[in-house]
Amino acid sequence: MASTRSSSTVRVTTFTTPTSTTASITIRATSTSRSTFQSLTSTIQTPTKPPGGSSTTSSHTSSSATIAATSGATQDFIQATLNTHNTARSKYGASPLTWNTGLYSATQQWANACVFQHSGGNYGENLAAAAPQGITAQQGVNMWMAEASQYNYSNPNFSSATGHFTQVVWKSTTSVACAIANCNFLGNGTGYLVCRYDPPGNYYGQFAQNVGRPSS
Repeated sequence: MASTRSSSTVRVTTFTTPTSTTASITIRATSTSRSTFQSLTSTIQTPTKPPGGSSTTSSHTSSSATIAATSGATQDFIQATLNTHNTARSKYGASPLTWNTGLYSATQQWANACVFQHSGGNYGENLAAAAPQGITAQQGVNMWMAEASQYNYSNPNFSSATGHFTQVVWKSTTSVACAIANCNFLGNGTGYLVCRYDPPGNYYGQFAQNVGRPSS
């Protein structure tokens, strides 16, 4: 089921249809029975990989100053991205993420293409978009973390209603790269946020050990 949150300027919708999702003033998940959705955030995890880790050749470092000089992202953006993720993760017993330089360039390219769908790579991926005032990494993570109240610790498994939250706090994930682009698929002022995670989360059979309970 979809979960929708509204504000005075932006409506937020999350759903999972990796191969058919498009974004515009309205969004349709055409391969399902869901009705039209208003804009908008969509972040999808596709838990089809077998249990176990995934290999990766991407490099990462925790020095935001160093990677800002090499990856193209600004130091302020890198630090804001790490801070907002790691603040959320700390509440669920997950270790801090580092910035993944190897993922960043392709992440920015995907955002710049302004295609509101998942890329299907060997990493976790969360997407979000908002208009007309754009989006920040913190706003995107806040959208995803809003799913936390729906997570069922008595049945720890993947759910389309909580897949974005579980990727953010997934304990085995160690690095992240995010990028923002100015697009127009929601009209003027559309901000498009793409975050990629390595190793990816949301593996079947691994939720209990990777999604911690919130600290009091």
